[in-house]
Amino acid sequence: MGVKWAVYSETHMNIRVAAAILAASMLCGAALSGSAAAQVLPKATRDKIIQSTVMLMPTDASGEKLVGSLGSGSVISPAGYVLTNFHVIGDIDSRTISPWILVRTVKFVDREPEPTYWGKVVAADPNLDLAVVRILETFDQKPVGALNLPFVELGDSNALTVGDPLFVFGFPGTGGNTLTYTSGAVSGFTGENTQGSGRQWIKHDAQTGPGNSGGGVFDEKGLLIGVNSAVRVNKDTSTTTPFARPLAVAWGLITPNVTRFVVRGAGSGGAAASPPTSTGKTASSSGNATPQPQWPPAIALGQSYQVNIQRGSGTPKTESWALTLKDRANNGDARGTATQGGQTQTG
Repeated sequence: MGVKWAVYSETHMNIRVAAAILAASMLCGAALSGSAAAQVLPKATRDKIIQSTVMLMPTDASGEKLVGSLGSGSVISPAGYVLTNFHVIGDIDSRTISPWILVRTVKFVDREPEPTYWGKVVAADPNLDLAVVRILETFDQKPVGALNLPFVELGDSNALTVGDPLFVFGFPGTGGNTLTYTSGAVSGFTGENTQGSGRQWIKHDAQTGPGNSGGGVFDEKGLLIGVNSAVRVNKDTSTTTPFARPLAVAWGLITPNVTRFVVRGAGSGGAAASPPTSTGKTASSSGNATPQPQWPPAIALGQSYQVNIQRGSGTPKTESWALTLKDRANNGDARGTATQGGQTQTG
């Protein structure tokens, strides 16, 4: 693997916007909502999130050169798993992933994060623009062994409604590379194409910058409920709308690949959840962990699901399909068969 030493100059620090809905003018963040801006997370909650928020810098195989962009991520397990965007750790168009990810952690809020770990991508979906990085080595290339890192607990993004306060942590890259905390409110929801009906995206009005990509979006309890991902710019009105992926969209990556995460339900102080036992990885969770609840469900090959699809084009309607996942394509996407009455679709 060679001696890894990440070179990060101002030239290398340019942020690549990987989705078509992003634009260079995303540097102009949306104004904070007056009511949401008044909301403040308790200091203890903020401190926990700060310790769990990391800067991610993708590098080449040697670890000597920064490739692509830098972004943010949230540690979602004490075992060292980080949730982020695909476009932070790879290239969506070519569907390639950086060999090594430099993980920088916050020691002091008034200083840039320090290079601390090296990680590799263990799960990724370019269609959802989501990925999971696992920390494997210290900065000096020694195996990390059993980790017990600060981490954030996972919330229920399906419980969100318009007007709920939310809080964004990350490294926007505007005004230096120190950690930045902003607040706002849920502005609305939209479908996959950011135009139609659905809850595939959370619209919000918290101020963000390019480096916020992959960073955490939290509710008023300090629970992770989304991943900040993109900004749409309306050139006619000069308005910007930040978008976050709801955490509900990420469960297909989290449940089969991450150990020792904790879920809190929609009600305050919900029961803790241990990861699925059949992850295919060596879990270091304690023996007294509580069983995995039914929510969120693990998504795996060979299982069948009943899926409700809400169509936003034409006359809005909801259709119910039976979906069976059979195998994976070369790019890692799950493939299967969906049936509804006499209709059958494969892909």
